[in-house]
Parts: sequence; C-alpha cells; structure tokens
Amino acid sequence: MADDTRDRTGALSDRQKDVLGKVAQGWTHAQIGRELGLNKRSVTNMVTRSIIPKLGVYRTVQAVVMHAQAEAFREAASTVEDGLILGPVGDAELHINDCMMRLIRQLRHRADEILP
Repeated sequence: MADDTRDRTGALSDRQKDVLGKVAQGWTHAQIGRELGLNKRSVTNMVTRSIIPKLGVYRTVQAVVMHAQAEAFREAASTVEDGLILGPVGDAELHINDCMMRLIRQLRHRADEILP
C-alpha cells in the first residue's frame, strides 16, 4: 500500500478521498481509523500532510467545502442523467439528449477539477 500520509502532489488517492468524505460527514479521526484499520495519528497525518497540501488549502474546513462542492456537481450530473429520454425518440429528443450529455460531461469535469 502506498504511504498516503506523505504523498503531497497529484490527485487524491481513493483512500484519501474516502478519508476526506468521512471527515466531511463529521467522523472523527479515531472513528475513521477504526473503520479503515488505521491508527488515529495516521489519519491525522494523512489529512494534514497530504490531503490538505494536495488540494492547495490551509485548513480542513476548506477541504471539506471543496468535497461538498465536488459532490454537488456529481449529484447534479446524476440528476441530469436520470432525465435522459429513453426509448424511441425523434430529432428533438435526440438534440435534448445530446445537450444533456454535454452538460453531464461538464458537471463531472468541474467536479474533477475541484477535487482531483
């Protein structure tokens, strides 16, 4: 397993995203550690020495806000996707679906920009 506590560049790893998601949900570092099989200190180090620097912020609350923004864009993309027109469709519906697919891609791209 990569040392997620020292990796300060690039995109967040899946584990780092999981930890940030749990922090955003209000979990304590001790609770996250128990859930993921880590000690509290490792979780704290991952947040302060890796996640926060990777996101270019200074405080945990800023990282949590970024997480919330990215999740809002992902949720919006899913909602738009749910509205796609299925079944036999005409030109108008195809055009609407095409516009919706572009919007979905833009929303997901924005989420990935906010929280790499």
